[in-house]
Amino acid sequence: MAQERVAVAIAEWSPTIVPGLLQADGYARAIIKRGSPRATEEEIKKGVVARLARREVLEADYPPDVRVVLCESVIRRTIGGADVMREQLALLLRCGQHPTVRIQLLPLDAEPHLFVDYAVSILTSANHSSTVYGETYGTAGAVEDPERVRAAIRAYDEITGEAFSTGESARRIAKQMETL
Repeated sequence: MAQERVAVAIAEWSPTIVPGLLQADGYARAIIKRGSPRATEEEIKKGVVARLARREVLEADYPPDVRVVLCESVIRRTIGGADVMREQLALLLRCGQHPTVRIQLLPLDAEPHLFVDYAVSILTSANHSSTVYGETYGTAGAVEDPERVRAAIRAYDEITGEAFSTGESARRIAKQMETL
């Protein structure tokens, strides 16, 4: 997360949930609480505060360019109940209006790709070097090997090309809000 605060560009892919950078309070709380059933209310609150603090990068004097591609299933999976999900979808729509943020949905029938089963973040630093972070159950790892980074960037470009436009993605998010 420290590198996220100094990145000039952030590219996110998530096949399952809204990435922490764009999570609303109730959504983050539902995920943290469900993932840590023995956590105290204070521990949950600390986790939510930490997660929500990540959005501060969007309000910085020089915010990074943020590109997010979500599997279409992310907006259809109701986490925390209908009200929480409406709040989350509304936040996605607001964030998508930010001048440095693009949010796209990858259709459910898109072709398989390199990241099909795990979340990935590609962070680009001010010196234009990129690091890829992959997340799976209980682990997250950084990849800095140039060949693997290049392959990850190519795969990310492929999914953005397959994804709905930002406008169509926003329409689909708004439509999903209406159905809740």
